[in-house]
Amino acid sequence: MDKHQMILAGAASAFALGAVATWRLGVLSESQHLLPTSSSGTQPRRRRRRLTEHKCTIAPVCKADVGPRNVFITYGFVVPRKLDSERLRNALYALVAHWPNLGCRLGRNEHGDFVFILPTEFSEAVPPLSWSSTYHAESYNAASSRPALPPHLSSSADLPHPVIVDMPQMAPLFRDESRPHTLEDLLDNEAPLLEARVTVFEDVTFVGLTSTHLFADASGMGSLVSAWLSALDGKFPDPDSVLPLGSPTLAAWTSDFPRIQEYGAWYRPDIWGRLAMRMWRNLKQWVDPVEDMKLVTIPKTYLAEVRDALVVQDSQLSSSDVLVAWLTKALYSDAGWFTRSIYLNIPVDVRSLVPELHGKLVLNAFDEIGVPPLPASRSSVTDIATAVRRAIAQYRALSDGHVRRSMAFKTASFDSVALRGWWMSWREPYLLLSNWRRAGLAQLDWSSAAAESTAVPVHSSVVLPYILTNGQAVRGLVWVVGEDEEKVWATIVLGRKAWGQALCNLLTFGCELL
Repeated sequence: MDKHQMILAGAASAFALGAVATWRLGVLSESQHLLPTSSSGTQPRRRRRRLTEHKCTIAPVCKADVGPRNVFITYGFVVPRKLDSERLRNALYALVAHWPNLGCRLGRNEHGDFVFILPTEFSEAVPPLSWSSTYHAESYNAASSRPALPPHLSSSADLPHPVIVDMPQMAPLFRDESRPHTLEDLLDNEAPLLEARVTVFEDVTFVGLTSTHLFADASGMGSLVSAWLSALDGKFPDPDSVLPLGSPTLAAWTSDFPRIQEYGAWYRPDIWGRLAMRMWRNLKQWVDPVEDMKLVTIPKTYLAEVRDALVVQDSQLSSSDVLVAWLTKALYSDAGWFTRSIYLNIPVDVRSLVPELHGKLVLNAFDEIGVPPLPASRSSVTDIATAVRRAIAQYRALSDGHVRRSMAFKTASFDSVALRGWWMSWREPYLLLSNWRRAGLAQLDWSSAAAESTAVPVHSSVVLPYILTNGQAVRGLVWVVGEDEEKVWATIVLGRKAWGQALCNLLTFGCELL
């Protein structure tokens, strides 16, 4: 064996040992979320089986929803009015009686698969949801120690340019930190999947809804809050519109799919591919371990100017396409020779694409569109916006059968499916761009909950999302959260070191850093 062969053999051996070690570490880390263990680490902890003493319905969890199971999202509504927390509580509890799915718990069956546990009766011992509220008989700014809401988010703010700030540290106003916010705690305590918290001041109210992404997506949460506000006026969902847990439609998505290697823009790597993918991911986390979320606010007038300046004037390009393209190019405008491609993954709401879901109240129904890799250094805003629009249009042109097959392919092995060029997607820029604008979270009218009756609509001044990842890396996550008449705002998660260069790029693109 010559010198070069010895070097290659040594490199191959090092790669194999590193891959096995990384795989083992990843499996151990992941098992901490899936199989609770005792303090000794040898025996599973016994869970309290309160619900076995009550009648309940058991339904399978759709595998399409299992992937982001460790991610807990708090949807925070900042309502510029004093609201009646007692009325809000009574309305939400009454809604559960007409939409029973809201009161479900999480468990596992004898095969280890996730299942929903839905009590047929609720009581003080088995509440339909986790509720907490606090009232402060003063204005919010009476105490200077409270975190300030960025002034540029107010409806009266005049923004000539995009603004980027650190995420306001206001999560405790929207969620009770003492409640279960991990899968282990939910399984251990058989706690409700839905948590609501209301913090009332004399001039503003903070309303938060928290749950695992396994329970609801942004559109589902928008439907929930809309139904909640309607319940304040005594209007409840039509029973025929509520899709039961474990219905045939959802069960069809969980059916096994032939073990083919690729479908559409997605690819199922073999064991060596998964090892390499895990190594790249863990290496990224080792080099840049801390993730930070920042809030970007973009004036609609600025977006219109960007669209008017596009090289190709395509009437089908939406403002969301332009926004996604602008954010992508702004974040990675420094892409050089070593950064060959940018990978974009776009979640899409499938409620309008599957006929059986039309007009139904479904908490979770999303798929993901993989945009073909884009040349990093040569792609303009026009190129990116056009590629995004083309990928969405091609997906929406599919029949509902293709949509289901796409979901079934990815969910059959939800932890080991990646975009084509999967090994590059861990080494190079990767963004998951989720657009919540259609959910209309900022357009909801809270006037029915006002402490003093008013005929004027009361909308949230802003909606703020907070995320608990429980060890799951989410760098590259972009949420286009909401909009009003003047602006659109989004949150971005990157590694702390990556933010250093990204902020320089955003400043170059006309952003103002506050």
